[in-house]
Amino acid sequence: MQNNETEHLNGPNVGNWEYDPYHRHDQRWWSGKKWSEKVRSNNETRIDPPGVIPKPVSSQSHSGPASPILGMKAPIQKTSLYIPHMLLLGSVLFTITLVLGLVAVFL
Repeated sequence: MQNNETEHLNGPNVGNWEYDPYHRHDQRWWSGKKWSEKVRSNNETRIDPPGVIPKPVSSQSHSGPASPILGMKAPIQKTSLYIPHMLLLGSVLFTITLVLGLVAVFL
């Protein structure tokens, strides 16, 4: 960044670089009212990817596993009871076909 840009960004009542509350970069620009898309990582100033609108999180929220949501229906449906039987039948048919193919080739 050039010196005049740095002076402009650090001018009075404009805002300042703060620790990134999203935990994706080293610093994020705070305008005094809201977080900006301007970020710094490894002494390099960049723009956060467009279309990404994360919510700030605290570092304490990552301290352990998430607790389950109780009282909700499971989004995954139970599998059919016939699937293991069909897999077994399919593997037996595949083996028989493979053996018959080998016999036909070598005899």
